[in-house]
Amino acid sequence: SLLYDCAIKTSNLDPFIFLSNIKENYQRWGIYEITDPDEKAEEIALVRDYRDMISRMKDSMENDDIEVNTENLNNEILKVDSFINHQIDVELLNNISSFLASHFENVNKILTIETSGIAFAIGVAQQLGNIPVVFAKKSKSALTDNNVYSAEVKSFTRKINSTVIVDKRFLKEGENILFVDDFLAEGNAALGLLDICNQAKCNVLGLAVVIEKSFQGGREKLEEAGVKVISAASIGNFENNTPIFD
Repeated sequence: SLLYDCAIKTSNLDPFIFLSNIKENYQRWGIYEITDPDEKAEEIALVRDYRDMISRMKDSMENDDIEVNTENLNNEILKVDSFINHQIDVELLNNISSFLASHFENVNKILTIETSGIAFAIGVAQQLGNIPVVFAKKSKSALTDNNVYSAEVKSFTRKINSTVIVDKRFLKEGENILFVDDFLAEGNAALGLLDICNQAKCNVLGLAVVIEKSFQGGREKLEEAGVKVISAASIGNFENNTPIFD
């Protein structure tokens, strides 16, 4: 297939790792064997960009930029503060945002939850024509009135439940909404946003997520609820404190 050819010819990354990482997105992309030279060049460029993005993330992991908390959390938590949620690799952010945005169209607004998802939400919004970004807040400020949508969300990392809110002025009935977040684990955050969008009578186009931990079942919950899920990278499990891509 074209993807296999690109993996072999354009990448130093092991083709098996490369292909296994995008297998779930293969059919969603609708990629097929192309004979037109110009179209084929475009597809090769797309795959090369995605290869570079995954390779960059993989290099960060191998350089100990990602750590697995094994003492208390049973190999379920990834620490990615060196390039995603404390310090941000802007080039990587731009590449990921471009990839995620390419799977969606006719989006009116991006919706995320503060705070780690905001940077990637802005990146995707820029790729989709500088559309507005709305982020659900985890607490009310002195300037927040009671005219809000709210939902209960369980934090996987913090092991607590919290109420997130969105001002009703910023979600309008009939708007097409795309969720963007840094992680997908059990899907609790996205399900909370879905609840809010249902209250606002918005149309949810899907969830675009940077890193999915597929072994924790979030994708299945969301797809059962009718939410399309696109991830830039999917981790299936941990072996010897090392994340293993699907």
